[in-house]
Amino acid sequence: MFENKFIVRKEFILENRDNENFVVIDARGDMLKAGDFVYDRAIVLDWKEFTFLTGKDNEYVGLPFAREVLLEKFSKYGITPNKKVLIYINTCPGFGMGEDGRFKFLLNFCGIEAYILDGGISEILKIDFYKKVEDDKELNKASIDIDNKPFLSYEKSILTDKLKSICKDESVKILDVRYEEEYNGKIIFGEKFGGHIKRSKSYPYTKLYDENGYLLNNSDIEKDILNLGVSKSDLIIVYCTTGIRASIVYEILSMLGFNVKVYDESFGRWCITEEFEV
Repeated sequence: MFENKFIVRKEFILENRDNENFVVIDARGDMLKAGDFVYDRAIVLDWKEFTFLTGKDNEYVGLPFAREVLLEKFSKYGITPNKKVLIYINTCPGFGMGEDGRFKFLLNFCGIEAYILDGGISEILKIDFYKKVEDDKELNKASIDIDNKPFLSYEKSILTDKLKSICKDESVKILDVRYEEEYNGKIIFGEKFGGHIKRSKSYPYTKLYDENGYLLNNSDIEKDILNLGVSKSDLIIVYCTTGIRASIVYEILSMLGFNVKVYDESFGRWCITEEFEV
């Protein structure tokens, strides 16, 4: 079992259920459909509403909006800095993509206390407080924000020009957390080219979990990272396609004491502007 105060199980829900400042986000968003189960008081949100996605040639795509913009977006759902927020997805293999990590990443940027439910919906189903989605109209479909600009100075993120300037430094380790087949050249999510950033190592985000969708324990995850030739004194850059899978790896490695940043523009930007390999 992964041990950290921000990674919780069903007991956390039971302890906080009647707290008026407790909010639960079902971060599956557009992936949810009629017939799925959700926490009975969950707010269904989609990461796309909170991320810049309209950059030309994928410039800045995947970056968060400015803090005040995000706060305004979250406040529409009653999520404000005085809240304690729990996020869950379906973490079983083949379902979730790390959206829980992305929401935690964004909520922390806004100064909002955020937790991740280990095991996701599987853990929800262990308590009595869940319901079935009867109609798609109950769900909140994400709208893409075409008006607000990306925030370019978030300390937990790194931009393409900066990564280009440091990527050959031996103390900088780059982890590609997409599926192994993407690293090897398969195009799944619409990138112009397949492959990976030169010198990057493949560490699929799925390696964080066991076969039931629960996080591995701390020592097993740490061992996997160290076996890649990465130390805690290195600067680790994690990337995927739009920063979603990278965010969950960022959160977990940060909890383990690694020095990590997210390359939010991701391979979609890198492959049309910088050198890569297959």
